[in-house]
Amino acid sequence: MTKRCPHTLDLLAYAPPVGRELVPVFAPEVTRAGSLYARLTLGMKAAIEESGKDRAVIVQGMSDFLGERVTENGLNAALSQARTDHVINVLRYTALARATADSRLIGLLAEPIDHVVVHRRLVPWIEVGMLAEAGAEVERRKRQALKAARAGGRP
Repeated sequence: MTKRCPHTLDLLAYAPPVGRELVPVFAPEVTRAGSLYARLTLGMKAAIEESGKDRAVIVQGMSDFLGERVTENGLNAALSQARTDHVINVLRYTALARATADSRLIGLLAEPIDHVVVHRRLVPWIEVGMLAEAGAEVERRKRQALKAARAGGRP
């Protein structure tokens, strides 16, 4: 058995620090529900609970962000799966995501259309990966063309 160098990182054991996940999402059991509406309300409840903030503070943050009054009763109604007459609108949903600092809420909206939400700081790295992939394709095509050229122009 070989000894591992204590200064070498184990890439397979890596886990990002809490709050710095590549794609922040709720654990599946947190938002497991039969409808998108129910998933959103469960996500909103989890975001509020996990924020550690009092609902009054969250409502004030939402109000400040929107420049309009948001009430705690209105938020409570939006959190109730039984109160389908009080579905939260996208502006207030965005304000809630901001007030709780929880981008997983936005991710819940992106999932049904096969997209994910990543932090803006990761966009250049995604571009680097896309360019590397494109470069690999160019190199592959270049090798094929060079092979054809050496064969007298026959593919």
